[in-house]
Amino acid sequence: MAEAVSVNDDDVLDVDDLVQVRQDKGVQPGAEAPDWELIDKLNEIAEKEEIEVPDVPEAPDLDAVAQTLPEDGWNLGAGEDLWPS
Repeated sequence: MAEAVSVNDDDVLDVDDLVQVRQDKGVQPGAEAPDWELIDKLNEIAEKEEIEVPDVPEAPDLDAVAQTLPEDGWNLGAGEDLWPS
């Protein structure tokens, strides 16, 4: 009969830094290939010194718009639209 072998694993918890283990699925076989054209464009934008922002119109002053409402509201019937398509 074989003798039981004793193993000393007391040093398992003696580590300098804890190891963090991924909790997500990570990269899966057959995963969709990255969009390299998009990645290149994003890198190009990130490396620019000055980023061009398109002209954006100013937001309306909502307090001023609220003051233009008629006293009795819009008087819309059920299903009626102020701006028909």
